[in-house]
Amino acid sequence: MYRNPVSDAHVAQFFEYVDKWQKLLNLSDWEIANATHTESRDSENRAAIFDIEPKARMARLMIGWDWGIEPVTDESLEETAIHELLHLLLYLPLEAAAEAGDENDESVEGPEHSVIRVLARLLSRSVL
Repeated sequence: MYRNPVSDAHVAQFFEYVDKWQKLLNLSDWEIANATHTESRDSENRAAIFDIEPKARMARLMIGWDWGIEPVTDESLEETAIHELLHLLLYLPLEAAAEAGDENDESVEGPEHSVIRVLARLLSRSVL
């Protein structure tokens, strides 16, 4: 028995938030495939899971069936969409910095500032 089951309506609302935040986070160059609710049965007690194919700039996003102790609300759906898309936003810059292999600040500075610019823009808009 699920403690906090995710309904089909929740799934639809979640992917509306994904679309909204994909645009706001400037991730429109990524193709995000929405996995169906039934395909994510193995993700019980996990809000969502991303499967990323960086070279193709494609990602598959699966929403879990049961969020465990976390209630499924509009707020938790949007927060989870934001959380998952931030994984995508950070994935390529952090992967590139890790592949650079050197620990100097220059290998991380560019990707770090790329993320900072996006977050600063979003935060300043939410305060205004």
